Amino acid sequence: MQLVPTATSTTPPTPSAAFVSQLKGPSNPMGGDVNTNADCAVASSLMAMWATGAASRPTTAAGIDQAFVGARLIATGRSDRSEPLFPTQIDHLFADAQVPHVMESSGVQLLEDVRRGATAVAFGSGSGAAPDGSITNPHAANTWYARSTQLGLPAIPDGHAVAITDYQASDDSFAVMDPLGQAPFRATSSEVSTFIDNLKSWGYPAGVSVAAAQSH
Repeated sequence: MQLVPTATSTTPPTPSAAFVSQLKGPSNPMGGDVNTNADCAVASSLMAMWATGAASRPTTAAGIDQAFVGARLIATGRSDRSEPLFPTQIDHLFADAQVPHVMESSGVQLLEDVRRGATAVAFGSGSGAAPDGSITNPHAANTWYARSTQLGLPAIPDGHAVAITDYQASDDSFAVMDPLGQAPFRATSSEVSTFIDNLKSWGYPAGVSVAAAQSH
């Protein structure tokens, strides 16, 4: 199964051009709602492929929806959008799509990859939810979810995936493509690190690093 058309451009798109929300909105007219849709890892994986030039972002609502369906079928064999994807399934998705990638266990290394030009799918949490049900960071302190109203984010997620790209040394920030939002925004290195660290108790890797596609 071909996930999305192979990219033909030699220049990867900007974060705004690669962005897609998991929720219904301008970037995804056929998207879901915040209470039933668990497509964060699917959306973030697609954005990582599109942002690096590994694949082309579809230009129609139907094409975007089909990319979501295709990614889910590759990763899980099912199309149920209420089921979250786990790291092993995301790894399988990139491998099947023949996109070179590295699963990084360390958040420090994952962000260093992005500083060097990669795009990452980062696994994290706004709330710091632990497997025992406890919440260590209910107000999302030191993550971008502390300003969720300003950013237009509808929830503070317990477990989540976002795409991280476009490091800017002048203010030590990254472009965050959070699929709960409707557009990319910038977050500091500290905010991204805290987001990743909030999920450490689950034993998850930090995320998947995807290098920019070679020009051709």
